[in-house]
Amino acid sequence: IQGAENGEEDLGHLILEIDPLVASMEDIVSEIPSTIIYVDSITLGFSIAITLRTWLPPWILIQHIVVCYYMSLSSTAKWYIQEDYRVEVTRILVAISAWGIGVHDPGAAQVIQWKVKNLGNLDILIQRFGRYTRDSSIQGTYILYAEKS
Repeated sequence: IQGAENGEEDLGHLILEIDPLVASMEDIVSEIPSTIIYVDSITLGFSIAITLRTWLPPWILIQHIVVCYYMSLSSTAKWYIQEDYRVEVTRILVAISAWGIGVHDPGAAQVIQWKVKNLGNLDILIQRFGRYTRDSSIQGTYILYAEKS
């Protein structure tokens, strides 16, 4: 459990410093671990995705590396996002609980729960914990950022 004292800047570890003059799309994709960031509101999710995208070189198709996933997306949009995540084009998925509903997810290398206000509903957190890697040959990480009260 970590505090989120610096806001979204605390997520800077997800995207290493990338030299835009030397890095290829493949280099960038391979350096970013498969990550799901769970948030409790769509607005917060968009804010995090925008921040993460600004840390990537401007010449890449950033909308596919960092995407938001939420319930009100069309079924077609959901399918494309799931497919990009499955084939590892999408590296960081910012999601509300909708990601866990009817999605075949092979698991992420790391799962982040962003800004938990209280630990009252452990069932939701346990469900989200279960989204990290299901491949026993890969070590998964779960990071819980708590909001100061």
